[in-house]
Amino acid sequence: DVLDRIVDKVSSIPEEVGRDAKAVAALQRKHNTFECELARLGSRVEGIVEAANSLLPSYAADKERLICDRRDEVIHAWRQLQCAAEQRKARLHDASDVHRFFSMVRELRLWMDTIRMEMTTKEKPRDVSGVELLMNSHRSLMAEIDAREENFSICLSLGRTLLNRRHPQEEEVRKKCIQLVTEKILLNDQWAERWETLSLLMEVYEFARDAEIADTWLTSQEAYLNNTDLGETLDETLALLKKHFAFERAAATQEERFRELEKLTTVSSSYHSLQ
Repeated sequence: DVLDRIVDKVSSIPEEVGRDAKAVAALQRKHNTFECELARLGSRVEGIVEAANSLLPSYAADKERLICDRRDEVIHAWRQLQCAAEQRKARLHDASDVHRFFSMVRELRLWMDTIRMEMTTKEKPRDVSGVELLMNSHRSLMAEIDAREENFSICLSLGRTLLNRRHPQEEEVRKKCIQLVTEKILLNDQWAERWETLSLLMEVYEFARDAEIADTWLTSQEAYLNNTDLGETLDETLALLKKHFAFERAAATQEERFRELEKLTTVSSSYHSLQ
């Protein structure tokens, strides 16, 4: 009876491992139930082995050999059943892992698509504050990329584990690993390129702002510079001289601004050459 039960259990182990994660999970639950049944059957096998061993001292020759043969037959069949159950469990575990891996790859690639779309915005800022908003937004994208780093590591680690196991789908797993790493590198490159463009744009708008301020200052000084009045009295001349000293101090203050504008002119040319 026990031997028949063992044979029935071996033949009842299915080959199917599930077409998706949901199906695999259902089969794993079913296999857990199967293992519980095996535990109960194992208790009966132990009872039969103990009973056979206790009978051996009472028999000899052919009967002893018959008891040993039957006992060993049960033990052999039981070990085969245990091996088949372990193999089934391992196959389901592999199937679960590979579906989880493909799911993680799919989610990460969809997420990267979203980030790439956000980085290709056509929004055109009109001033320094507008560029600052774009740079802050772009900086937050890098924070998102950094936050996902662990997800990439977990996914690729699982992929390497599947490859080390020589999983039946190892070629597809290898392809997905290479694809994921390549797209991640390209994503980081795209972020860096976009950041460089925004940085240049910021300098261009800062140039425009500072140039406008400088132009306004120069315009405001034209009337003074064109004034030929030297004063008709000593007091008037001293007052004009005092005003001129103030102008020279203001001009010295503006000189650094003009030097920076000369540098930014090159930056502006570099940015426009990228457009």
